[in-house]
Amino acid sequence: MSSKHAAIIQRLADLGGYKAQKYEREAFERGKEIATTLTDAVNGMDRQTVAAGFLEGILRSHRHLQSEAIFAVFQALGDFGALEERMTDPRNEAAHGACSKVREVLRDILFWRD
Repeated sequence: MSSKHAAIIQRLADLGGYKAQKYEREAFERGKEIATTLTDAVNGMDRQTVAAGFLEGILRSHRHLQSEAIFAVFQALGDFGALEERMTDPRNEAAHGACSKVREVLRDILFWRD
């Protein structure tokens, strides 16, 4: 997990109701909702079809927002790849390995503080 990601999670855990952190809390909760929506969509459905719909949704967005959304996904994938191996088992081991490779490939772009 990147130090920035860990710092955001820690800061949200320490929230004291400050307005400056309200936006971060909302963004964090929306990210959780997106993850839940995506995992619910692939539960019993075709992964490639879900991915095609995801791509279609991205392509309908403003170019800058496309970039931000894609980098947010890469950030989450890379952070997943950095989780300790005790967080994996045979059901998600391949995904963890793939995310570790994403982190390695994007080290100079997103994970340069590692």
